[in-house]
Amino acid sequence: MKKFSGKLALLLALLLLVTVCLTACGGGDAKKDDAATEAPAAAAGFTGDKFSFDGPLPIKNADLPEGYTPVPHEKFLAAYKALVDSIGENPTVTTSSTYADIAVLFGTEGIQVPNKADSYATYYWISDKEENVNRNVFVSVTFKKNGGNMTYFAYSSSDIMPEDVR
Repeated sequence: MKKFSGKLALLLALLLLVTVCLTACGGGDAKKDDAATEAPAAAAGFTGDKFSFDGPLPIKNADLPEGYTPVPHEKFLAAYKALVDSIGENPTVTTSSTYADIAVLFGTEGIQVPNKADSYATYYWISDKEENVNRNVFVSVTFKKNGGNMTYFAYSSSDIMPEDVR
């Protein structure tokens, strides 16, 4: 029995390590429910095809797509907090949240960036707060494609941490 308990403990530790590594590498806060839902009427105008960028990441300020206005930092913080709180009781963002739902939180379209997986799409939302030389605070949100729908899968952030909004 001790041999089995040791293997089980090792397996659980390995699983935890893999989960932490995936989160640190942009896996973000993934959920298990993959059901897609209709976007609310307020979100109907956000399509995800307005801005795109195919250069080297992260996007530098000089390379922002034409017409993209960074999100006012206070609004950015509120939207980021909703992403951070996607794990917990009564989350605003769940795996049934659509691209349009997330765009409503930020108040603007995201910038689609390259994603090697055909079944996923990744978008950046960029704050108007410059934290690093030539780059503003940003969040990267990955959506799972399901037919014509895109539902929330995970997020990662740069120059801002969950502790900053808790």
